[in-house]
Amino acid sequence: MLHRGNLRWGENAEIGSFSVIAAQEGVESGGDVEMGFGYDILSYSSIDRNAGTVQPKKGCKVGSNTVVMPNVTIGMNALRGANSFVNRDVPANET
Repeated sequence: MLHRGNLRWGENAEIGSFSVIAAQEGVESGGDVEMGFGYDILSYSSIDRNAGTVQPKKGCKVGSNTVVMPNVTIGMNALRGANSFVNRDVPANET
């Protein structure tokens, strides 16, 4: 976990092992979030200088080995399967 002071994680959230949360620009999670193992949440990308808070909302699920890029919101109860690349907002309840 990088920049721990910029991380806000809701209650009953599951964080999979072997994962990276780079909260340089902030990560704000809702409660009841489930994250698989080996995922990456990046709030800053040095490749394209993209930066912004990442927000996994209440009840969302993100599969193993997924990469979530900066400035992305994953809506309430949304699902992203394993090995996904998430570089855009995901609407609530989308599977």
